[in-house]
Amino acid sequence: MRCRPLALLCAEIVAANPACVNGHLIPSLPESVLVHLLSSIVLLRSPTPQDILLFSNQPLSIVSLECCSLSDDSIEALFSIPATELNLSNNLDVSDNAFRVITRSARHHRSISNLPLTRTLRSLNLRRTSVSAAAAKGFCSAFSLTHLDLSDNDKITNSIFDEIARCPSLTSLSLQKNEKISTGFAPLTALSALTHLALDGCFKVSDASLEHISLIPSLATLSLRSCIKISSDGLLHLSRLPALTDVDLYGCPRVDDAGVAALAILPLTHVCLADSAVVKSFASLHSRRMSRLHLTRCTRLSPDALLKLSVFSNLKELKVAHSAAVNDQIALSFSALSSLTLLSLSGTQVSGASFAQLSTLKLKTLHVAGCRIYHPDAPLGLELMTDLTSLDLTDTPLTADNFKFLAALTALTALWLVKTSFDDTSVAALSSFASLRALRSLDVADCRALTVLPVRSCALALESLSLKRTAIRAPCDELYALTNLTFLNVCRTGAVDSNNHLNIASLCKLRTLTLAEAVGVDDALMAALPHSLTSLNVAACAGLTAAGMAAVGELKGLRFLCLKGCQIGDEGVMALTGLHRLETLVLETGLLTAKGLEAYHAAGRERRWGCLPNGGAHTELRGEGRVSWDYLNYSGKALQLGLVLMETGFKEGSHDGSFRVRWGKGEGTYRLRGQDERS
Repeated sequence: MRCRPLALLCAEIVAANPACVNGHLIPSLPESVLVHLLSSIVLLRSPTPQDILLFSNQPLSIVSLECCSLSDDSIEALFSIPATELNLSNNLDVSDNAFRVITRSARHHRSISNLPLTRTLRSLNLRRTSVSAAAAKGFCSAFSLTHLDLSDNDKITNSIFDEIARCPSLTSLSLQKNEKISTGFAPLTALSALTHLALDGCFKVSDASLEHISLIPSLATLSLRSCIKISSDGLLHLSRLPALTDVDLYGCPRVDDAGVAALAILPLTHVCLADSAVVKSFASLHSRRMSRLHLTRCTRLSPDALLKLSVFSNLKELKVAHSAAVNDQIALSFSALSSLTLLSLSGTQVSGASFAQLSTLKLKTLHVAGCRIYHPDAPLGLELMTDLTSLDLTDTPLTADNFKFLAALTALTALWLVKTSFDDTSVAALSSFASLRALRSLDVADCRALTVLPVRSCALALESLSLKRTAIRAPCDELYALTNLTFLNVCRTGAVDSNNHLNIASLCKLRTLTLAEAVGVDDALMAALPHSLTSLNVAACAGLTAAGMAAVGELKGLRFLCLKGCQIGDEGVMALTGLHRLETLVLETGLLTAKGLEAYHAAGRERRWGCLPNGGAHTELRGEGRVSWDYLNYSGKALQLGLVLMETGFKEGSHDGSFRVRWGKGEGTYRLRGQDERS
């Protein structure tokens, strides 16, 4: 008898994502058919307990309630679904109190183990929730989890490790961006099945932490991105891990040759040393095992060591971008890497003289942004790389005629032509990209001489298109014919014509739309926007008013909204209180009143909010709060920004600063985020 409400709820879900299936057919399907059809469910609005109970005892494998406002009763209802994977990320309502319903539900089932979800759940995602280590004591012992994600959780502290150790079957653990974690990893040594550990952005993790991590013998993948306290001394501990094959040290400036040399005894296959202080030790890594090596922005690389990479016969990915040591001689040596499929040479001294020889490789991805790839005395060579699927030519000194070679690269799916001389002549020479039928992503941002849409063929299945800062002014019927677009950037263009607004509704798969400073953006356009949008940027669009914000308030799937420089007033901000999934709202305080901001805050709908006072950098405050690094480039000991007062307590140049913030009547301590973690 549940057939009708279950069918209607499924129809509503599918209607929000029409690419899945024809939603009009679902209400007519009997429940017996729906049970067999459904393997996963993604709720796009705040579900009631009754909504969730419609799926009780059905064999769903995945249940996703990301960014839904969940009540405790809704959490309790979830335990009636025998799912194997549960996603509750971006729900600040999910707190310690919510997990106490485990005990309450258990009273009706005699024990926790009798709950359907408890018996089946293997993967749990609690990223960006308000769950603390205290709550973990309940669910870690209740489930037989293999995958657990507790990333970006301000309440997670070192005590979490004692609770995680209660999951003996755990194979994958993610604790990224938990800035209170520093030590206490010793209990994880009890997890004999743990193979994957991610600690990216945990700024307090140090060499002492790695000493305990090195006692997890099963560990195969370790990610330490932006763990700025890690040094080569810590890597000496990691050399004890016999199964370690993948280590990511991106943004660890204290890592040098001594530490990398210590890892050479391990069976490493994937190593990322980007932004580190290595000079030559990478050449000592096992040449036959290594398949992926990233050395981007390693400014001290030794040319002699780079030449030795030619013996890495199984290397598939090599990134040496933004290194002054890389020149044509070194690039030519890479032609010996017969297994190479990805090569990043952006920002190096490589010129077009190298590409003819590199064309002997079966490259799929090539990045040469900022390189002098045109050589007047030699063929360009790129036209010979017919296996390429991704090509980055950003900021390369090609003339309009040089782009003819693109017609030969029929396998291309992604192409970047940012800041090049690509213009109308180039478009005509390529016959509107007629041969590039596989192209899915195209970026022609900052091609200032471009006045026509570079792709006119409706047969092209483009999914991503950036026309930022081009000279396109004509109405874009061709643009609205690209109905597969999921990403569109027309910042500072006239691509959205005021007489053609309704046609934008045809882009029914669009998820990200940037209209900042574009000509013709007004309230009528906001009313025509497709409801599939999750990100919208209309900064400095002077034609928008509170009436337009009422239409934006109906885009229930929005997670990011930028209104910098928009004259929407207090009424416009209040029209946005129904956006329950909104994570980031960027406003300009000078265009609102304190009363308006207080009213929006009191509505309790926001998850994160940002201000751009006087054109400053993006500020992000949430929970106990974090503020982006850029914001503190102002001089002075205090910054008065509308309702926000940031007092002293931080030191310029320090990643560890903290300060006090007063919001209305509340006050809390806020931590400073590193520059690589800016929003």
